[in-house]
Amino acid sequence: IGLFAQSLGGGGGNGGFSISAAGAGTGAGAVSIGGFGGGGGSSDIVGVYSEGDITTRGSDAYGLFAQSLGGGGGNGSFSLAFSGAGTGAGSLSVGGFGGSGGNSKAVTVTNLGAIDTSGEGAVGLFAQSTGGGGGNGSFSIAGSGAGTGAATFSLGGAGGSGGAGETVVVNSSGDITTRGADAHGIFAQSVGGGGGNGGFSITGAGAGTGAASIGIGGKGAGGGASKSVTVTGSGTIETSGLGAIGLFAQSVGGGGGNGGFSIAGSGAGTGSGTLSIGGSAGSGNNGDLVTVNSSARIITGGADAAGLLAQSVGGGGGRGGFSIAGSGAGTGSG
Repeated sequence: IGLFAQSLGGGGGNGGFSISAAGAGTGAGAVSIGGFGGGGGSSDIVGVYSEGDITTRGSDAYGLFAQSLGGGGGNGSFSLAFSGAGTGAGSLSVGGFGGSGGNSKAVTVTNLGAIDTSGEGAVGLFAQSTGGGGGNGSFSIAGSGAGTGAATFSLGGAGGSGGAGETVVVNSSGDITTRGADAHGIFAQSVGGGGGNGGFSITGAGAGTGAASIGIGGKGAGGGASKSVTVTGSGTIETSGLGAIGLFAQSVGGGGGNGGFSIAGSGAGTGSGTLSIGGSAGSGNNGDLVTVNSSARIITGGADAAGLLAQSVGGGGGRGGFSIAGSGAGTGSG
């Protein structure tokens, strides 16, 4: 890379797992909660002013690279809880929650010099602000042996929310030439971080009068918002590779995380019952305004290589988790 400028938020740490068990007996109980992931740190402002000419050779050898990148959230860790058979035996388990992604900050680039690259993926001028992705929630499993009033509860860990991207502003008047597949001339982008996925839940209670089992899948988190992108270009921009767009400006909202599945079951017995709820999905977030003011002469020579592409894209929502519940035979079982 010819000129590299980056602000990077630190990633959040992962939570530790938890296991709890109790032996058989009246009122035996076990409680377990998985460790939560830490939140990612925010990055800071990146500003670049360049007058000199830049030449690079080789794959992924960007001419000018400017990026603000929020740290990713840590993942939650799993939880297991089990209790043996006995009247009133029970267990409760909660999977660790994922940490939130850190926010990024504004990126501003002014380029007056000529940029020349030769290599696959060697973008001429790259400017990006990206929020950190949210960590994933972890799974939870709970179980108890047979007995009157045996009960279990399991909750999958929720995912962490994605961090927000920030504004990107590029002013470029120098000539830019690239040679190679996917080697865009100017690529300016604001991206919201994706939301973390929820963890699954499995729970089961043994046979007995009033045995009950409740399971809830972890919730997927929402994606982070992106912000506006503004590009002002002049001079000549020339690319010659497959998919090498001349000027590409984009704002992309973060996608929502998927919900975790849930499976719950209880054994046979009078009044035994189960409840299972699949985890809900996280919402995708919005893209923002993209503005291009270009008087540049743009030349492309490869297939799928648009001269100018300006795009605002909202993030897709996640998928909800499935749910399965079952209970054994018995009067009033459900």
